[in-house]
Amino acid sequence: MQMENTIQEPLQRFLSKQNFPDPIKLTQPEPWQWEVLATGFLHDPTMNFWLGERASLDSFRDYFEAVVKDTFASGGDVFSTPDRDVVLVCTWLGANQQEPSEWKKRWYDVLGPEGVKRYNWLYDAGEVNLSPEQLQNSMLPDYLARLPDSKGAGSGSHLAGWAIDYYLKLGYDVPFIIASTPQAARLYCRDWGFYIHKNVFLENSSVPIGVFIKRKGAGL
Repeated sequence: MQMENTIQEPLQRFLSKQNFPDPIKLTQPEPWQWEVLATGFLHDPTMNFWLGERASLDSFRDYFEAVVKDTFASGGDVFSTPDRDVVLVCTWLGANQQEPSEWKKRWYDVLGPEGVKRYNWLYDAGEVNLSPEQLQNSMLPDYLARLPDSKGAGSGSHLAGWAIDYYLKLGYDVPFIIASTPQAARLYCRDWGFYIHKNVFLENSSVPIGVFIKRKGAGL
């Protein structure tokens, strides 16, 4: 059963000011998608925390190939800008209640046992527990990446904001997002109607490894 949502005013104001073409909902996995994601996330602090010593462009390619293919297999969506410079992977959280697909097992393999522990630790530390019903009715904008040499400044934020609006209009919730940096978190809160829920720090670090933000009005 889908949830009724009120579209947030900050998000609508943000989208009304944008002058980008509508994103494209992709229909099948293709190598250029994980190439954009791997390149865009190469220096991302959260991804490098998860992969640790395994972090490299090749391991990022392997990871995101598995993520994209798992997303198509498990009820999520992948979007891009028309010029293919920006890619957004959105996960259906209800898939967490199902047996892992072949490709989810594959990205676990890429992370390795320690990486999987770090991945799960971050989510546990974020304290965003959802009920089984909430999981069924929720989408997560999970991975957003833009090619470093892309000239479409702002196109990534537009794509993600458009996707949030898309899901809310369909009756799904977008209850939380993990931002890799405080700067990104503040931007998302300002533009999309979210608020900062929790900064997650590693021991002896003053810089968060991830920032969990929640949507205002979400049932969390």
